[in-house]
Amino acid sequence: RREVLRRARVVTLRAPVEVLRGRLAGGAGRPLLQGVPGALEALLAARRGVYAEAHAELDASGPVEAVAAAVVACVTSPLPPWAGSEPWER
Repeated sequence: RREVLRRARVVTLRAPVEVLRGRLAGGAGRPLLQGVPGALEALLAARRGVYAEAHAELDASGPVEAVAAAVVACVTSPLPPWAGSEPWER
């Protein structure tokens, strides 16, 4: 994980749980979310610290095209002043 953070710009996408549930509804291939009430919330809470290490965080609750455009803008913009520091040490 740290090697990825050193070599690439990492972007965390966030959305309200209700939006995530809607996007995941009927989807197969999500074994960590199958049949366990509150699994999505627990998974997000468990991963919160890892997601916080990303170089940027974007709202992903909008249309997919808008989110994709925001990601492209984020990864092609100049690096912030802390560039070069380790995100987990900020």
